[in-house]
Amino acid sequence: MDSIRLITYSATFLVGTALIGGSIHFFRCNSADSLKYPNGSVLGYYCPVVNESAAAAIIEEIEKQDKYYDEKDDAVPDTFLRLVSLLLFWLSITSARFRGGRDRDRAGLTTSAPILFQLGKHDVYMDQITLSGFSSGATFAQQMFISHSALFTGIASFSHAYYRCGPGNGREADYDNACTTIGTNQSYNLDNALDDIRSYEQRRLIDSTGNLRNKKLYVYAGARSQIFSLDQSLGAVSIFEPFIKSSKYIKTVVQDATQLLPSDKFGAPCTMSAEQNFFIGNCGFSGAADSLSFLLGDAIRQPGHSTRARHQQLLTFDQTEFFYGYNGPEYMDSKGFIYVPRHCHRQRCYLHFYFHGCLSGREFNGTDHIVNSGFLEVAEANNLIVVFPQAWSSMPENMIGCWDTYGLTSSLYATRQGPQITVIRNMLSRLLGMDNEVPDVPDHAVKIREREPLGIEFEIVKGREVYLR
Repeated sequence: MDSIRLITYSATFLVGTALIGGSIHFFRCNSADSLKYPNGSVLGYYCPVVNESAAAAIIEEIEKQDKYYDEKDDAVPDTFLRLVSLLLFWLSITSARFRGGRDRDRAGLTTSAPILFQLGKHDVYMDQITLSGFSSGATFAQQMFISHSALFTGIASFSHAYYRCGPGNGREADYDNACTTIGTNQSYNLDNALDDIRSYEQRRLIDSTGNLRNKKLYVYAGARSQIFSLDQSLGAVSIFEPFIKSSKYIKTVVQDATQLLPSDKFGAPCTMSAEQNFFIGNCGFSGAADSLSFLLGDAIRQPGHSTRARHQQLLTFDQTEFFYGYNGPEYMDSKGFIYVPRHCHRQRCYLHFYFHGCLSGREFNGTDHIVNSGFLEVAEANNLIVVFPQAWSSMPENMIGCWDTYGLTSSLYATRQGPQITVIRNMLSRLLGMDNEVPDVPDHAVKIREREPLGIEFEIVKGREVYLR
């Protein structure tokens, strides 16, 4: 009897794994699979695990069948029928997460929107489209901003490096050595990045840098970041300032914080590691609200305590339909997310793109980083549509699901010809109703009134306001 059960359970697991494309992994990741900081603390895991509720349901079903057959010692079960029964049970609880030819929902992830939403045209303020990102997503947002500067009015970067840091050869180790505190830390010369920008402009690989004049830049840096030094994060200011031309359009916030996205509600204190809180820390203010208030001025209201994001409006869309227009791998998830406030179906709204960081995309955390980021509450309070594109890991150079900031997809990854930049541009075209067209957006069509910071101490550093929290 026991041997039959063992054969049945083993066959069920193996056949089920084969039928769903090898998507089932062990319930736990081996500690050897963990990625660690130089000090030995765990950075994260890249081994996907089965959804705990699904695993519990399977175990419960097996225990029920064990009990039944223990009571029927004289009854030998039909092995084939039992195999089919268990297999169908397994597939019934996993089918919603493992469907589609290119579906990469391999970690048993669920979202608030099981039905895919198709991106369509929205009535948005085309002269006030903004970007932001965390960690690698922040650096990628800079790449998007420089590549298509005619389309965007401002950017917010949280805990990041700067545009075109490193050799750009597609090797993660070389990028880490040049642009992070990991490895040998061979500091990269900012002048090289500025030279690249000028070269790309001459070759018409990016929009004219003249479009950056008087556009807004918000930079957040944590003094305790385990990944980026303050010099590396604040390098973004040195990159953009020569083109923005005026320091009043740049806001730099430096805080005693680790590698994180600051929040006023969620996470551990910001001086502590945020790895277990989806890289979000409770720092006494909302980075989402503060940055968008700076980028869009008085147009943005702070969400009150009564503001509740309606998570059913966080919709899942198919990213694969935007994988065109380039010759190279995109290294992106098959799904992305978009939050559409209830009023934005019938009136004009703002549009914002937010890019997650390493280890904080759907592949690793589902929607946890998004729903705790603070962006949904700001979006609901201000009729702001927010798109959350999703990157995907690859072996061996991007095991932690970062955006391409070092040439993984192409040597021109930081230009309009970059595969990931092309995909995001395709999404924007769809949202603006201009598929395969470059919209003619006038620079500075609307002058946004300045909003003064409230109750924040600051000091003047090289003519820039650096807000110390």
